[in-house]
Amino acid sequence: MFDICNPRQVIFVTSRARINLFGKNTTKDNVTAINKHMPVSKKPMFYAISLHKDRFTLDLIRSSGVFCTNFCGKELKEAMLFCKEHNGKHMDKFNRAKLSKKEANTIDCPLIDQHKGVFECSVINEIETGDHVILIAKIMHMQKEFDAPRLFNSSIF
Repeated sequence: MFDICNPRQVIFVTSRARINLFGKNTTKDNVTAINKHMPVSKKPMFYAISLHKDRFTLDLIRSSGVFCTNFCGKELKEAMLFCKEHNGKHMDKFNRAKLSKKEANTIDCPLIDQHKGVFECSVINEIETGDHVILIAKIMHMQKEFDAPRLFNSSIF
């Protein structure tokens, strides 16, 4: 049904939160690949992402209130496939997908070092929509490294 609105750009969403794993409090970083995202306001600058309700990333974002959208080039196709298909609760997806990370400028969240552009976002609202949740966030900081061919969902999703 949704092939009529394709292709859409695939992005990485990175997150971090303090969670309880196996009875131990720990800080967990995670990365996932999504294709449901969009700008929703210019003034102020708001951006929205949509995550399935059972995604570990959603749990982390709900806990921390922040996330980063990482716009990356098509050279990261294999990493995007890996991140889309695996749960990061019990593994380091950054390491397994061979993605290096660095710290965001304005929020407590990792970025993908290989990004071409990034939005650092703080959640202001969420809307449940069937099996997904739309997170609406204020863009706290953004940067664009350089233009590059990007990956679209026709070859991933």
